[in-house]
Amino acid sequence: MVIGIDASRAVNEEAGIGRYTREVVKRLIDLAADDQFRLFFTFVRDDGHKKRWIADLVSHKENVSVKILPIPGQVKEWLWGQSWMSIGRFMPGAEIIFSPSFFEAAVGEKTPQVVMIHDLSHAIFPDQRGRGVSKRLTERNKAIAEVAARLIAPSEATEDDLVQLFGVGKEKVAVIPEAYNPYFTEQTGLERQPFFLFLGTISPRKNLIGMMEAYAKLPDDIRTGYKLKIAGAEGWNTGETYQAYERLQLGDRVEFLGKVSDEVLRTLYTQSAAFLFPSFYEGFGIPILEAMACGCPVITSSISSMPEVAGEAALLVDPKDHHALARAMERLVTDPHLWAKLRRAGLERAKEFTWERTAKETLEVIHAIGRQT
Repeated sequence: MVIGIDASRAVNEEAGIGRYTREVVKRLIDLAADDQFRLFFTFVRDDGHKKRWIADLVSHKENVSVKILPIPGQVKEWLWGQSWMSIGRFMPGAEIIFSPSFFEAAVGEKTPQVVMIHDLSHAIFPDQRGRGVSKRLTERNKAIAEVAARLIAPSEATEDDLVQLFGVGKEKVAVIPEAYNPYFTEQTGLERQPFFLFLGTISPRKNLIGMMEAYAKLPDDIRTGYKLKIAGAEGWNTGETYQAYERLQLGDRVEFLGKVSDEVLRTLYTQSAAFLFPSFYEGFGIPILEAMACGCPVITSSISSMPEVAGEAALLVDPKDHHALARAMERLVTDPHLWAKLRRAGLERAKEFTWERTAKETLEVIHAIGRQT
């Protein structure tokens, strides 16, 4: 079978969809040695890293061909949205196209497309990026959901969103969990430190205000003994988050670390007393698995996809209930038996999610659709 993939995100985006694309595409090629792959990349500037990564990917792979075009992102978005545009022309002979996100799928494509839908945050939280941008993304996403031969969702929660918001039939969606970078493992020789850790973009959806409200409700001795460290880049509508920090007078008890490297993050996970992830919405929630793999007990939300990822290996709380979140934080740092139990459960839970599994199940979907055409 000849499989076309617009793998642009692999070199244009470091985290998120970029990491998903890199991990899955590499493994698809290794798994499907009898298939032919037509990889397609769009970017304008290259610091040497992009073409080097592509060269390493296809090195000694006789079943892979590559085409690179210098198309700017905004132009590409417009082109891929036109009814006359076929991206199959850039993937000669492709019998089926796998799109690692709806951004890489084309509305007018006649070749069957299997499209990964990571989440529908732009539809559920339209103020996050501004209503104009969110409306445009939602309309494109819905159009792709209609024309795709099959959709992949990383969780049943995202599958439900596709059904409820876009009217997609469940039979059209395959739920295939994502995974985490195996670099995240518990480091030996590092002692636990007295702090809670959060990782995520600073934006309303991540519920940082609710998390700080809960932290402020902790008994004085715990708040004095345990800092709250917030790692992550600034996202959208950050003003209210910093206003809440000032209003709650948290001072040096809360540290905003900004974006951190994987090396620093692995150390933070390993040293943290607990990882907090009380988000209002996630398509999947990879940081939950990263923390678990590093032996860090997790407190996360009881809604959206997070219970699917955490299973019974974390404390689940209503993200709107600040008192419940505060009680969970207090329990973890005052009950060593609970802490040890969740640490062990998390380490085992994380083992269930691998990129090999994600790629294998994705390839099965691709092959199934390809055989139907």
